[in-house]
Amino acid sequence: MNASRQRRAAEQAPPAAGRTGRPAGRHPEGALPDVRRSGAPHVWVARWRLGEQSGAARTREGLAAWWGSVPWPGGTVSATAYVAEDGDNALGYVRCSAPSPRTADILRAPHGAEAVAYGLRRSVVPETGGVPTCMVAVTFGTAGPRAASDLVGAVAGQLEAAAPECPGLVSAHFHVSLGHDRVLNYAEWESPEAHERFVRGAASRRVKNLVQHLPGVRPFGHLRYHVCRTEER
Repeated sequence: MNASRQRRAAEQAPPAAGRTGRPAGRHPEGALPDVRRSGAPHVWVARWRLGEQSGAARTREGLAAWWGSVPWPGGTVSATAYVAEDGDNALGYVRCSAPSPRTADILRAPHGAEAVAYGLRRSVVPETGGVPTCMVAVTFGTAGPRAASDLVGAVAGQLEAAAPECPGLVSAHFHVSLGHDRVLNYAEWESPEAHERFVRGAASRRVKNLVQHLPGVRPFGHLRYHVCRTEER
């Protein structure tokens, strides 16, 4: 089987078990969740500013107390909190089998953030990818289903073609909001340095140029995060 067919097979066939084989419960400190775990194609994402409560330790303590007290709706698979490298921003990512509004409550308190429902649309998993240590959230605004679909197809296709130029890219998971007005690329990297090399390289410039010429698409930028806490049920 050639490389392109192997990559397509990886996209189309979610693994039956988690990438690390970890049991349900808390993940090891800093470990990213298995985004492609089967049976959980729906995602709620929230972002919030840490403000005076900055720092992973405070975020971890607050979420531990909240997640331990709030009921988890049926079908909720995992909840992960990330802290951005700037120290001022955090992101919550909850995976579930169905987009129940009650699942958003896991993210809404204690910080009151607005949660947006997404569906996992497409994944790019290069054969050379290793173990991820950080996540980069790249977000876009899109003017409806056509713009969202065109964006996912174009950027995912470009990353597939440029995989040899992206050492350190472990995966890129494209999510489309249920309102088709936002797209999130949840990209896993082996290290922050690997991502920085990509940002400075030709492959990144080609992606940016491609996006600039897509009608109905507005880039919102990116932030790089590290896992603060993950729990699975």
